[in-house]
Amino acid sequence: WTLVDEFYRDQLPTISVSVEAVLGGNYELSFGDSGVYPPGDGANGLGVMVSAGKVLGQGFSLMGDVGLRYRHGVRSDAIFSRVAMAYSYAMFSGVFTLTQTQDFDGVDANDAAFDGDFSSLKQEVSLADLGLGWTSDTGYFFGINYAQSIEGRNVGRNALTSLTMTVPF
Repeated sequence: WTLVDEFYRDQLPTISVSVEAVLGGNYELSFGDSGVYPPGDGANGLGVMVSAGKVLGQGFSLMGDVGLRYRHGVRSDAIFSRVAMAYSYAMFSGVFTLTQTQDFDGVDANDAAFDGDFSSLKQEVSLADLGLGWTSDTGYFFGINYAQSIEGRNVGRNALTSLTMTVPF
């Protein structure tokens, strides 16, 4: 839900509120013998997020959000935040994002209370993400992203590269 639209109120950023459903996956083999493991820890839940963004001009924009995620059952509830700076020129765009997620409770992997159930860990993770994209004249978007964990507690040091495509309809 958009609460304020910067294009109707020039001095203010666009501010919106969103609600999400969290569907708990698991690491059990699925899709026959394909070797695909749907990620997740079995925790269904709900989240709410407040987002703000502002076009600064000359192709630059800033955005950020903060939210809470309630996860039923095995996982701790969490708070998350994200800040990003984007630049676009003609049909090309780029964005740099920093994300922080922190669980409210749980145990450390080094605690005596840790029984091998990774869903009981208190996780904290900071990610840096760089994305580059191109939008065609017909509205198709093609992009590539690279994300890297830069700091964390009870999480692996990971890197992820993804390709994205958005199809207008």
